Amino acid sequence: MQYDQTLAFAECQVMILHVRNARLAAIERAMLPALRRDASPGQQTTEEREDIDGLLLAVAELLPLERYERREFARRRRAMRMLSRQILDASLTNEGPSENWVFLRELALHPP
Repeated sequence: MQYDQTLAFAECQVMILHVRNARLAAIERAMLPALRRDASPGQQTTEEREDIDGLLLAVAELLPLERYERREFARRRRAMRMLSRQILDASLTNEGPSENWVFLRELALHPP
């Protein structure tokens, strides 16, 4: 059972990293200059329009990514709680600290 929770925790961590990479890619795409040839002298400059359009597109991409990241954080937190509970139960039945406590301590001191 500890293996399942550890696996769930690791999967969540990997998905969070994927979401962060996707967020970075969306922001970078928003910052890329696109060629605009339809700007007349009285309108906004090409760079200003590109920035505004790019940011609007990035926001549309970033909102679902943020929701997905929050769900993965919640899944990871839930897996960590269940794993800690299982390790605590196992150590109480063995009447003494186990190497699992070392794992939890290291995880608490150095979160991913």
